Amino acid sequence: PRWKRAKFYSPFPILTSLKTVVRFHLGTVAFGSLIIAIAQFLRIVLEYVDQRTKQLQDSNLVARLVLKCVKCCMWCLEKCLKFITGYAYIYTAIEGLGFCNAAKSTFVLIMKYPAQLYINHLVQFVLKLLQSITIPFISGLICYYWVNADGNPNAGYCAVITIIISFFLTRIFGAVYEVIIESIFVCSFRDRDMYDAAHTPQTIRNAFGMGSVTVETKPLAPKPVQKEPPPPAAPAPPPPE
Repeated sequence: PRWKRAKFYSPFPILTSLKTVVRFHLGTVAFGSLIIAIAQFLRIVLEYVDQRTKQLQDSNLVARLVLKCVKCCMWCLEKCLKFITGYAYIYTAIEGLGFCNAAKSTFVLIMKYPAQLYINHLVQFVLKLLQSITIPFISGLICYYWVNADGNPNAGYCAVITIIISFFLTRIFGAVYEVIIESIFVCSFRDRDMYDAAHTPQTIRNAFGMGSVTVETKPLAPKPVQKEPPPPAAPAPPPPE
């Protein structure tokens, strides 16, 4: 209902969120980026060491295995940090937490709902795969036939360029929808933990296997009272004769 949205939602949500980030959460954004940057820097250092010790690795099998294992561990660490940082930012946006507390909430979410989290990311992976293949392919195919219909001999080059541009645009818009799906996921299970999913729509409760609502909660905002119009004024008495 409009009376619920009017009090809680800004007419300019993107600008309001940007203002909140700049005013309160720049440190959180910078700290999460710093952690990922450190992990990437360590991977670059390991790659440099790998290139500089090729002769040692060819003569020493143990050194080669140790270096490969360390590189694999650093790759896994970077992926885990990106995963945790992404959900930590969502918790920061929802609850206004700092990075460490938001990361703690992410660990709690992972430990409590591992199966739902896995299914959520599996669905995201399938959608990402379909988007990244079908949309660029269809765009390139349309471009090829369109350019070829005009008798241009370079239709193949145009199709390749269209596929590349379409792929990057698809990933940009796909990343936005992935964040939306993750935010809905976090909000739904946070609502389940705090209010027994009383504010989650029934369709989402069924999709996540939450069942029916067992706790009734108050609405997010009180319904405004409709003021009755004032009674009409009494007619003036007639003048004396």
